Amino acid sequence: GFAASFLGLKMFEYIANNGGNDWAKGIYGALFCGLACMLGHVFPIFFEFKGGKGISVGAVVAAFIGWPHFLFVVVMFVIGMALTRIVSVGSVMAAAGLPLALLLFGGSCPEWALGLVGAVAVIWQHRQNIRRLLRGEEHYGAVPLGGAYFGCANRMTRRGVELRRETICEKLLERLEETHRALREFDYS
Repeated sequence: GFAASFLGLKMFEYIANNGGNDWAKGIYGALFCGLACMLGHVFPIFFEFKGGKGISVGAVVAAFIGWPHFLFVVVMFVIGMALTRIVSVGSVMAAAGLPLALLLFGGSCPEWALGLVGAVAVIWQHRQNIRRLLRGEEHYGAVPLGGAYFGCANRMTRRGVELRRETICEKLLERLEETHRALREFDYS
């Protein structure tokens, strides 16, 4: 996290100080930083460029563009979740919602660029999941693990329910196991 943030800061400082104009200051600089944060969370280097929190960062960026844009993105997410109970559907709808919000409520050229790049990045990351959902090959459930329930993708086959197993990078798995151990050993009294 620190190295990526430091690199982003240095890149932005270089552009702001050597760009020869004021585009990198003010709202354009904020939008550039928002785009960098969104892409960094959609394609996180620590999780092998898979997953992340791009939607939550995108919602914050939408809030900086304007409160109507933010509310529209949140409503799109809630509608997707309410209709399907699948987070990825809400995420894709929220991502597609930012360009729609810019169309409905207005936005500058850099805001449009940010909205479109963010939407394309999120939809690109969800492309395989979208295909499975459209073919009806996937639905979601919850699995108990150490006293907590975790959501998981699964599908029905002729042999019964098949859970989708994904590889987790070793560092993340170690941190999850360490956290699980610490929670088991914690004295709650």
